Amino acid sequence: MKKLLILLILALGMGQLAIARGLKETTYLKKGNTFRGMPIENIPNIGVNAQNADGSNLTYRTSKIERVANEERQNASSDTTVSSFRSRRIDSGFKFFVESAYAAGTDDEPFSRWEIGGSAGYQLSPRFYLGAGANLIYLNSQKQVGLPVFVDFRVNVLNRAISPIAGIKTGWSFIGDLNGFYLNPYTGCRFGLNNKLALHVAVGYELQRASITYNDYTSPFIQTKYASLEAFKVQFGVEF
Repeated sequence: MKKLLILLILALGMGQLAIARGLKETTYLKKGNTFRGMPIENIPNIGVNAQNADGSNLTYRTSKIERVANEERQNASSDTTVSSFRSRRIDSGFKFFVESAYAAGTDDEPFSRWEIGGSAGYQLSPRFYLGAGANLIYLNSQKQVGLPVFVDFRVNVLNRAISPIAGIKTGWSFIGDLNGFYLNPYTGCRFGLNNKLALHVAVGYELQRASITYNDYTSPFIQTKYASLEAFKVQFGVEF
């Protein structure tokens, strides 16, 4: 009698401990039904005894059980993933950007162009970056290329995994066919994959001063003019 009483007290104590810890298990039956409750007793070769939300006890035979899953572990894993995403920040230090872009001309004679380039510099703080870089520009209609070299200053509005960004590139193109002043203010959004690696997408305005050669059908000679090539620009990039 005493042994039975001790076993009963131990069983109740274990049940109360499991309840206090909030340890829930989901029992999946072979017929497709599920049961969620607090585990009280696991009887070898017989079944599982668990407490329902209303306080009643249910026992399922081992032969009818497909598997038992620990909800606390599942939730902990999910919470860790969410916590990991929320904890992503922007580390200071040396940083590199690689970008590709398309700029649609907005002039009377729209000169659209493809671009690829990047910059290298220093993340002064989670919000401020300063670097220098270059873009290779290919002017579609004129079959001309340019290589503006610029200073790149950008701001991360938030020190978070996802943050609005704004920046400006300014410099000079002195290599290739397009020679002159270069300006590119932009704004967009940064998506942090970890504290160093991120993707971004941005839109902006681009100005490139250049000497353009073209055919004037009223004259037998090829004409050259110095123009401001303005464009609406869409760019994608990766930082690391």
